[in-house]
Amino acid sequence: MLDLIREINSSRNTFKVEINRRLNDVFVEIEAYYWDDDWETWLEQPGSLSITYNTKNTLKITKEEL
Repeated sequence: MLDLIREINSSRNTFKVEINRRLNDVFVEIEAYYWDDDWETWLEQPGSLSITYNTKNTLKITKEEL
């Protein structure tokens, strides 16, 4: 299970990044999504999953994803 820490949207709201803490361990996951107009939903950006040990580098990685 994941605990959503923060959600950050791009300036045009076409991309978003979710920062989640895994509840069963100490890892933090960062996943990027893009908005699909045809399906009217957020789809996961392929290869976007990053895992880190702490939240210190999380925002740096998030900005790179966006």
